[in-house]
Parts: sequence; C-alpha cells; structure tokens
Amino acid sequence: MTSPASPGPADQLGRTVADLVAGFRQAIESGLGGDLADLYAVDAVADLTVPNWRYTAEGRAKIGETYAGWFAHLGSFEEVRVLPTPDGVVGVYTVTWAESGMPHAAHLIVVTSSTSTMARSSAIPSSAVVAGRPRCSPRWRMPPVSAEASAPARHVHDNVDDLLAGAQRLGAFTPPGARSRARFERVVVDGQRCVVKYIHPDHDFALRAMGESAAIGLRVWRLGLMDTAPHAIDHATLGVARWGHDGRGWALLMRDVSDSLVPAGDGPIAEEAHLALLEDLAAFSVANWHFRDTFGLLPGPLRWQFFGPAALAVEESLGFPEPVPRLAVEGWLRFAERAPAAVVDAVESLRRDATAIGAALAGTPDTLLHGDWKLGNLGRANGRTVLIDWVYVGAGPVAHELAWYLALNRARLPRGSTKESTIDSFRAALVRRGVDPSGWWDRQLHVCLLGALVQFGWEKALGPDDELAWWCDRAAAGIARL
Repeated sequence: MTSPASPGPADQLGRTVADLVAGFRQAIESGLGGDLADLYAVDAVADLTVPNWRYTAEGRAKIGETYAGWFAHLGSFEEVRVLPTPDGVVGVYTVTWAESGMPHAAHLIVVTSSTSTMARSSAIPSSAVVAGRPRCSPRWRMPPVSAEASAPARHVHDNVDDLLAGAQRLGAFTPPGARSRARFERVVVDGQRCVVKYIHPDHDFALRAMGESAAIGLRVWRLGLMDTAPHAIDHATLGVARWGHDGRGWALLMRDVSDSLVPAGDGPIAEEAHLALLEDLAAFSVANWHFRDTFGLLPGPLRWQFFGPAALAVEESLGFPEPVPRLAVEGWLRFAERAPAAVVDAVESLRRDATAIGAALAGTPDTLLHGDWKLGNLGRANGRTVLIDWVYVGAGPVAHELAWYLALNRARLPRGSTKESTIDSFRAALVRRGVDPSGWWDRQLHVCLLGALVQFGWEKALGPDDELAWWCDRAAAGIARL
C-alpha cells in the first residue's frame, strides 16, 4: 500500500470517483499502464506485494514507469467493484492479459482518498500469473491450479432443516423441461424468492452412471470451486446441505433465477445472447486455466460414458425409470444403421472404454469444466451469465465445453450462425483473454467433437441427415488423432 502523500494534479478533490475508475480501466484496456501514474500523487509510494515477493516504487514517475512495463499489453477486467470509505473509495479489480500467449492475471485493490491514492497488488490463487516482477527477473509462469488453492471452503449443512432455518417454505413444484426426477421446492429467504433442488442418484440417471463420483455437486460447493468463477458468472447458489438416505445426495439452495434463464423451446436465441455466452465461457475457462483436480471430481473417461453400454444396462435393469436412457438405446441402434461403418466401429469402442480419448488429449491444456454448458442451465442477467447445475465438474479440455454446447444447442443457434462460426467465435474469445491456441487447438477440438459423438451419437441418429453427417465428418477427423 502506498504511504499517504500530498495531493497532486490528478488527485484534486474535483476529480470524481467515476473519473478515477474510468481512468484506471482505460489505461489497462488500452495497454497503456504508464498512464496509471496520473492517478497518483507526485510523492506517492507504491508498495506492491505478492507471495514471496515485494516491490516498491517511489514517486509518480517511478510508479508510471513500473506500470508501463507491467501493463504493456491489452488487458480486460473480470471484476470491478467500488466500495465507499469515509473519505474516498476502494476499487477492487481483477485484471487479465497475455504475454507471448501466456495468460496473466492480477487482483488489484486501489484505495483513493481526498489526500492520497494508494494501491495494493496481490495474487489470485486461481488465476494465471501475478502482475509483478523485480528488475532482471522473469515473470512467474502459470502454475497448475489445484482445488485446495482455488477458494475458501464453504460450509455444508448437515441437514435441510439447518439449511432452511428461518425460511418460508412454499411447497414443491416441477420446473418446465425437467430432465431428471429431481425434486424442487419454492422457499423465501430473507424476503428473496429462492428454490431448493434435491439431488440424488436415485432420481437422476447421469448421477447413477457417475457411480462413486455422484456427489460431486456437494464437493464442488464445499471446496469453493463456484467462487473461482470470474465476475461474469453468477452461480446463484446460496447454500448446500446433505440430503438422502445414503449420503450421496444434497439439497441446493439457489436464488430463483428462472426469469433470467434462456426460455425453453426450439427456436433460435438472439445472437447477442449467444455471443455473450461464448465470451463468458471463455472467461470462466481462462480463470482456471491448467486446473488440476486433486479432490476426486468427475474423471475424464467417465465424462464420455454417460450413455455407454454399462450405464444403459443399469437403466434397463431398473426398468428405465427416466425416458432419456430408453431413447438412447433406440438411438444407438439407429446410429449403427445410419453412420459410416468406420465411425460406428470407433464410437462403439470408445463407448466401452474412453481412455483413448484422454490419451489423445494429453499435452493439451486442461481447465475447470462446468461440464453441462447447455441453454437449460444458462441465462443472462445484469450483464452476467447465470450458470446453474454444477454437477459434472472436473478437470478437462476447454473444447469439451464447446462441443457439448454445439451438440445440445444446435437447434437454437441464432439465425445466420453455424457450428463453424460458433467455433471461431469461441476460439477468438479465448485469444482475447490471452490464450494462445496455436499448437494444440485443432487436436483438442477434433478429439472433443469425436467425444461429443461418443456421448450423443444416439441423439444425432434420431435427427436429420445433415446433422448426423456433420458430426460423423468431425468424428472422422478426431479418430485420425487417436
């Protein structure tokens, strides 16, 4: 933090808070870090600290020189908060940028008062690289992000009564388009409309297919992984409690965001919403780039076997309590009849053992996957993406999120948008956030499009010829990468 200093031209009382915030953002987003000096008093002292390192710059000119080196690349803001103080404001910023294809990030706290402007820079544990370096030292390269360093832990209530203590309980309901047999309840908490979702493998075929990984949603909350998402993502979750007869279920308390979710239906969504969802998917992915799972989230191979023979055999033995697995059995029979023989053979093999997909992706970057980036789980409100149902979370390739989005939302792409243009838009969004896709993007994309057919070939076989043909052509390119 800088020491108090006498006001300079840039610190006069006539300067408004809005001017200060705007000036800070403009300098970073323009790659003109040296302009930040204008926000400091002439004799300000910047004391910048990160873990295991400290740097001091004395005077406005030295601060400008320092920031000119640190923020010489176009940056973007994942978080901007302005908090009032008795004699000024505190600005909290999360800034991301890239250098030579390597993502960087910094968390900045800027304290502004009538007599001084003070700043502190600190590392974001779940992000890429700290914004800082001593002279003649290389910047830190981005370490793998592990769950234990990502965010503070969250409390898990022992039971639903504790979770809903003081809440007004209004009764059960079934939301439109519900896929599973999960239960829902309307409640009011502190005057706010909320929803409780009761989740258990007994009521959801995908959770049954996940076996011992079924309670991932409970783990994700406890680890604080939702809180590693950038400001662009609103997870809407307020609390979680254990629920169910065997410890494998949980109750999820959320704000009622139903009015913000993409409306159910088959019609195309607006292009603005489509592009915003891709931009925020990129922001979410980059925030946890090189994520490493050390807590037993959804394993990679299992991600491609929700509709494998073993999982569907379990559903058949239960009498198909939910309709989707029954449709999948029919669809795979149609797939064998309609798809090219080489694609059928490869997909059938991978449905039984998907380890070859993981092997083909080795050497390409992982991130933290939400795992179910479909319109039914997405919405837009206040310039942010609402993202619910954090059930399939784990480490994996960013192209998996894209392939899932393409496979499940294909009928709702905006008029004039195609799968190819969607792929290009998402790749460009990653680049804007500092990711260099050269050297790995094509491999990861092709293999993940193949993986999507391993997941949803049955659904494509129940649809039109051109849709099935597109996926089979892309799968062939992925098979060549195995």
